[in-house]
Amino acid sequence: MPLVQGMVWTLIVAGWRFANRSSQFSGQTVGAKIRRWWWETNNWVIPTDSKGTLKDQKLAADVEDYVTTQLSSAGDD
Repeated sequence: MPLVQGMVWTLIVAGWRFANRSSQFSGQTVGAKIRRWWWETNNWVIPTDSKGTLKDQKLAADVEDYVTTQLSSAGDD
């Protein structure tokens, strides 16, 4: 029975994480308001920037230079 209970709990948690993988803090929906309230109640730091964006243009240029100069010659080795 503990094995089944652990498997069910793991499936529930994995499903919850999968369903909330794209949850956002911005917006005016009820879910976003509740999420912001919950994080503020627990004194958690609310993420300000979204995933997949790079706002530092100098870092982006440095990475681009590295990729084009260093990694482009990887096929020559």
